[in-house]
Amino acid sequence: GAPEVQMAVHLNRCATHCTGAASMALNAFAEALLTIPTILAQNAGMSPLDTVTELRNLHAAQGKKNYGIN
Repeated sequence: GAPEVQMAVHLNRCATHCTGAASMALNAFAEALLTIPTILAQNAGMSPLDTVTELRNLHAAQGKKNYGIN
């Protein structure tokens, strides 16, 4: 889950520098990448929404790019 979250955070940042279809495509791909940690969290019996939100915060705001689902 950590690589997918990190890639999603990076793509969302890149999308802010683009306009139009390119920005929408980057955001859509970033959201698609987040399905992997969402499914991992769900299969582990965790709350997918809370888990992915926490991971996105750790990666984007705190720079902890190696944090994933344990």
